[in-house]
Amino acid sequence: MFRTAIDKIKQPFKRIWEAATQRRQRRRAELAELELRERKALVSELATKFAAAHAACEQNHKAFAVVDLSLKEIVFIESNLKTWVRHFKEREIYHLSPQE
Repeated sequence: MFRTAIDKIKQPFKRIWEAATQRRQRRRAELAELELRERKALVSELATKFAAAHAACEQNHKAFAVVDLSLKEIVFIESNLKTWVRHFKEREIYHLSPQE
């Protein structure tokens, strides 16, 4: 009897806690979706800029072209390069040597 009374008192607090947890999860999901959309847009912009620079080089028989990048694009490229460097370092470290 005493336990059922305690459970009834706990139930509204449990619902409040669950609702708050769901709100936090929804916010995180919305932020992740927004970040994904921004990243996709950034990648498509970069691809367009680099493709235009490549085409200009081929048309004019040049070895290089100037590409204007925003700070956001530079930071994005830098972080991706760091990720790849880390990947290759780990690959070298943990690469299994051939067995003789």
